[in-house]
Amino acid sequence: MVTSILPQNTSVLGRRNAKYLLSKTTFNITKARIDAFAAMTPSQALEVLFDFDYDANWLSDVHPDELMLTINNGTVRKMVLQWWLQEAKADTTAHHKIILFLFTSFTTDAFVSSARFFYEYLKLLSFHTKRSYKDLAFYMTKDNTMLGYLDGKSNVKNSPNENYAREFFELFTIGKGPTDGPGSYTNYTEEDILQASKLLTGWKQGGHQLNENADPSIYGGYFKSSVHDGADKTFSDKFNNTVITGNTEDGDQELSQFVDMVFQQIATAKNICRRLYHFFVSDTISDYAEVNIIAPLAQMLYDNNYEIALVIKELLGSLHFYDLEDDNPFDNIIGGTVKSPLDLMLSSMNYFGAAPTDDFKFYAYRLNDLYLASSSMYLFSPDNVAGYPAYYQEPLRSKNWFDSNTYLPRYKFVEMLLTGKSSYGTGANGNGHVQLDVLSFIDNTENIPLPFSAPQVVTTLLEDLFPDGYDNERYNYFLNTIFLNGLSPSDWTQTWDAYKNGDNEAFTQVDATGEIKIRVANLIQAIMQSPEYQLM
Repeated sequence: MVTSILPQNTSVLGRRNAKYLLSKTTFNITKARIDAFAAMTPSQALEVLFDFDYDANWLSDVHPDELMLTINNGTVRKMVLQWWLQEAKADTTAHHKIILFLFTSFTTDAFVSSARFFYEYLKLLSFHTKRSYKDLAFYMTKDNTMLGYLDGKSNVKNSPNENYAREFFELFTIGKGPTDGPGSYTNYTEEDILQASKLLTGWKQGGHQLNENADPSIYGGYFKSSVHDGADKTFSDKFNNTVITGNTEDGDQELSQFVDMVFQQIATAKNICRRLYHFFVSDTISDYAEVNIIAPLAQMLYDNNYEIALVIKELLGSLHFYDLEDDNPFDNIIGGTVKSPLDLMLSSMNYFGAAPTDDFKFYAYRLNDLYLASSSMYLFSPDNVAGYPAYYQEPLRSKNWFDSNTYLPRYKFVEMLLTGKSSYGTGANGNGHVQLDVLSFIDNTENIPLPFSAPQVVTTLLEDLFPDGYDNERYNYFLNTIFLNGLSPSDWTQTWDAYKNGDNEAFTQVDATGEIKIRVANLIQAIMQSPEYQLM
C-alpha cells in the first residue's frame, strides 16, 4: 500500500465537492450520482471511480475485426469515434477521462492512418490508464498511428527525421524549460534531439504485436535493421553524457535504454505532474502548488515506476484539490476552469437523460463533425501535435474553450437538446439529433423532488448544475424573470395542479401541459447558457 504524501481530505464530500469530483473524473453526472457521492468520503468515492479494468475486447462485440478490415476505411473510423463517444458518455468511472488525458499527452491525429491503426492507438491508451506512463512512452514510439503522424516511419539512417524525437522531449516527457545557451534548453539540447532521432531510425508501420506480455490484440510497428543507424549515440550533460551503444539487431534495446535515460530525470516526473495538475485541477500552478503539490507528486510518480493512477488518486483525494488548505478567496479551484465542449455536451445529455435519435449519425456526424469541431475540439484530431490550445496555451488555457468563435456551437447544442432540431451548420437537420423530453424530466421526482413548487424547481437545478453556488440576485433572476416571467409562485403551483389533476378554473389540462413545457424549457436553456454553467 502506498503511503499518502499530500494531506488528504477525510471529510464526507457533500454535494458541492461531489459535483466537483465527478466533473473532473467522468462525463456521467446525474442527480442520483451527485447524491450518492455526496455521502462518501473522497477515498470511498475514488474507489468507485477507479473501479475499472482494461477490456481487450473493447470493440470486437460491436465491430468485429473482419468488418474493420473490409469495410470502407472512413466509415470504420466514424464507427470507432461513435463507439468511443458512447462509451465515454456511459462510463461511470474515471477511465475515459484518463484516456483523454493520455491523448493530450501523446497527441496524434485519427485521420493520418487507417482506422485499424487508430483503434489500436486508443487501445494502447486504455491499456495504460492503470499502468506505467513510462511504459506507454516506450510502446507509443512504435505505435502505428504515431509512426505515421510524426514521420517515424520515414526516419532512416541516411536521412534522420527529428519530428518524433523533438516532440518526445518537449511535449511527451521531460519538457523543454527556458533556453540556457545556444541550442540548449533547461532539460535537453538540440544535439540530444539529433542523437535521439538517429536512435529511433528503422521503425516501420506494420502488424506486429507490441509486446507478448501486453494485450496481444494491440499491434504496432516493426524494426527494420537495414535502415537503422547502428552507431553509438552520445547525449549531453543534461543526461549525464550517457552513451547508448548502437544495435542493428534489436531496436527495442536502444529504445528501452533511451526511455530509461529520459525517465531517470526527476524533471520528467515533474513535467508529467504539471500536466496532470492542469488537466484535473487548475489552469494555473501557483508557487505554493509547485513546491507543495507538484514536487511531492513527482517524487511519488518517480518512485512508483510512473504509475499515473496512483498519483491521480493522491491528487484527487487531497485537501488541495478541494481548495481546503487555505481561505484565500482569490485562488478558488472549484468552478475555476471552463468545461471542454466534450464535458459540456456529454454531461448535459447524462444529467437530462437525453438520448440520440440515431446513435451513429449523432455521435459520428452531428456531435463530433459539427458541434465538437466548431467548438475547437474535433475529437482526436487537434490542429497540431501540441493538442488543443485549452490544454497547453498560456495564459488562457481552458478559457480557450469559450471565445467569440466557440460559444455559438455550445449554445446551439442546448437549443438542439431542447427542441430535437438543429439550426446550426449546413444541412442542419440531415443527421441524428438528441432531444430532452422536458415533460418527462420535470414530472419525475428523482429529478425534481418537489415539481409543484417553483422555488424548489429552480433551487434543485441551480444546486445541481452550478459548480460553486449562487447568490440571491441570480436565484431571483432565474426564478422570477425566467421561470415565472413575472407571475407568482402560486401561479406555477396552480398550473402544475391542472396538469396533474385535470381542468380547473384557470387552465385546461392541455393548456397547463403546454405552459409547463415552455416554462421548464426556458429555465433549462437560461441555466445552460449562463456563464456559471460553462464552468466546473
